[in-house]
Amino acid sequence: MTHCARCDRPHAQPITHPTGGTEDLCPDCTARAALEYAAAQHLHALLAPTLTTWARHWVAAGVQPQDLAAVLEAHGVTWGTGPRDPYAAAQVVVRDALN
Repeated sequence: MTHCARCDRPHAQPITHPTGGTEDLCPDCTARAALEYAAAQHLHALLAPTLTTWARHWVAAGVQPQDLAAVLEAHGVTWGTGPRDPYAAAQVVVRDALN
């Protein structure tokens, strides 16, 4: 019997993630995974135009692309209260957005 990789319930079925890879998930975790993927796609659709405009502006001003990447990475890690762990930083951003 196959168990869910996320919650360990029995009778999980293999699913293929849109970004690649497979995972054995129960129906509830399959639905949650689909929502998480939709949220990621939505975030990308919202941020891509802004980041494109930002990057083009600063490259035209003389900033090197690799330096912009470092700025973006540092900003993502230090947003909010500044935890150094990217996941903890992301939790701060979501928590602050919901408060």
